[in-house]
Amino acid sequence: LDWTFSVIEQPASASEAAASDRVVMYQRLVPAFPLEVQQATFGPFNAAEPIKLPVSPPALALTDRHGKVRGGLSVTVQSSLAAGLPGVMDWFEAYPYTCLEQLSSRSMGRRNQADWDALMQRLLTYLDEDGLAAYFPGGTGSVTLTAYLLSISEQARDLGWLFEIPAEARQRMSDSLLAFVQGRLERDEWSPYPDEAWRKIIAMEALSRLGLFQPEMFDS
Repeated sequence: LDWTFSVIEQPASASEAAASDRVVMYQRLVPAFPLEVQQATFGPFNAAEPIKLPVSPPALALTDRHGKVRGGLSVTVQSSLAAGLPGVMDWFEAYPYTCLEQLSSRSMGRRNQADWDALMQRLLTYLDEDGLAAYFPGGTGSVTLTAYLLSISEQARDLGWLFEIPAEARQRMSDSLLAFVQGRLERDEWSPYPDEAWRKIIAMEALSRLGLFQPEMFDS
């Protein structure tokens, strides 16, 4: 809502100039009880067989001033589960977290090339002295996070998306994973159980996407 408040002076005589002032205010109205998804389901659609799904309003559903239940049903039909996913897109749009993994996942999940490119311009500030990517600039690098970034970038390349990691950062990150897999770099990460072997397998998987895997890496 746009509000305009105006005031005009009432002069004592017609010969006097009238003073005036005006203030403009903007007000945003949001629902006191926003609509939320309470239950959802999906399944295959076959035109030859009708789909029957009994539905009813929740027992404590809110009503408007006319006694009508608020909310309703939303039905969507699409040819593939990968064709839309609007709920996932809405979730990414509202995603508030800001570590490197979360920013990269949000950029790629929203297919936002500008956000990805801006993040990649400062990627070197996230790499530690060994070349591993940290969750925040200046932090200790993570083998798992480094492998994740390289893997999703290569997966995007296979899909024809241009979510690339800059050459310098990509080289440092792959070198660090090679050093870790070959036993030349040791890095402990918090885990409820010993997971070095799993992290090495994760690193090997990322290196395989870059064409850098060698069978003898399993010796470590």
